[in-house]
Amino acid sequence: MRQACAGVQIVVLCICSRHCFADRCNPEQCKSLAPLLQHCERDAYSGGGDDMVIFCTGRHGKLAVRVALVEDMLNAMDDGMSLVKADNLARALHRGSDRIQAFIVPKLREALRGATLRRIISASEYRGGMQWRDEFSWKKMVFPPASSLSGCLACLQISSTVPVLTRSGQRVANLSGSVQIGLDLMKGVDGSFKNLCKSLTVQAVSTILVGYHLDIATMADWGHYHDAHEGNVLLSFAGSDLPEIRWHDFAGSYSDYRLGNESLEQAFSIDFAQKLERFSTTAIDHIEKTYQDLATRLNTARKRCRLVGQPSIQMRVCLRERAFSFVETMLNAAAMDSSARRMLLERVSRGMSDISQDELWRQFVEGSARTTESIVWVRELIRKDCAV
Repeated sequence: MRQACAGVQIVVLCICSRHCFADRCNPEQCKSLAPLLQHCERDAYSGGGDDMVIFCTGRHGKLAVRVALVEDMLNAMDDGMSLVKADNLARALHRGSDRIQAFIVPKLREALRGATLRRIISASEYRGGMQWRDEFSWKKMVFPPASSLSGCLACLQISSTVPVLTRSGQRVANLSGSVQIGLDLMKGVDGSFKNLCKSLTVQAVSTILVGYHLDIATMADWGHYHDAHEGNVLLSFAGSDLPEIRWHDFAGSYSDYRLGNESLEQAFSIDFAQKLERFSTTAIDHIEKTYQDLATRLNTARKRCRLVGQPSIQMRVCLRERAFSFVETMLNAAAMDSSARRMLLERVSRGMSDISQDELWRQFVEGSARTTESIVWVRELIRKDCAV
């Protein structure tokens, strides 16, 4: 079976020779993105197993383009996952003459070098990600979702067959002729935490560390378990004294794997917790390079509760306990002056309960009062000494 897409004959996707789907993407749908992407030069790329993010700078300023593989696989796989090998897909991609394809393909090939496998998400998961993003735009969070300029589905031509695999490595289908991608164009994004961490100040990393824990807990409260590894956490420097997280990739979550197979659910729960731990390790290791004592105390606070191996409700409790303990530690750290501590509290308190906010502000005020008293006492000693 063949069908035309952007003037090219395409073999449609067949699963196990039993399930066939008509070609999905409309060649006209992504035309509005072409002017925005024109002359946008790549700065970097990031991403994980579900998506790739291309950062570029052009006539419209800094943009981030999220690219996800989107095919309706009907969850026919034995473990609920559909995967392709990154090197197979990179070799098969054909640049073509279409402006979207000409922009995406070279950058996508480069991004694919950083991964072994890429997951194919379903069309319903792709749409669900947009719904999650819209919903969390209204939630009480420390950091908002990234602002989307435009999103669409597009066809990329491929010149050779790309096997589709299950998580266990079994070949169950082929991509032939084309692959469908979801494009999401975001503004006000400067890069990922993974790419930018080394250039951030201790105050910036500290604020991100606390807000990260609070927002992950808030999203989990609503049933969304975010794929929040450091390459998937985007940062924005626009309109703020400190960089802020811009959440994205709401389709790439663990939410669809919480029910059903108990062993699979446990495996995803462990993987989710491990990614949160790795993010914390990266952030605290960066702080340690400048303030070793603060990093040591943050690691002590981190060990007060455990994420790996815990049920989801306990993970959410632990995330909030850690955030509170982190802020307590930072309020008593020599690494931050009073102004920096106030800025930290103002930024992260909106993600906390009223009780937690009140307690931390009390500690801040009392700490500032003690500092003021110490300064006055020292000045008085100096004055008396000079008088003698």
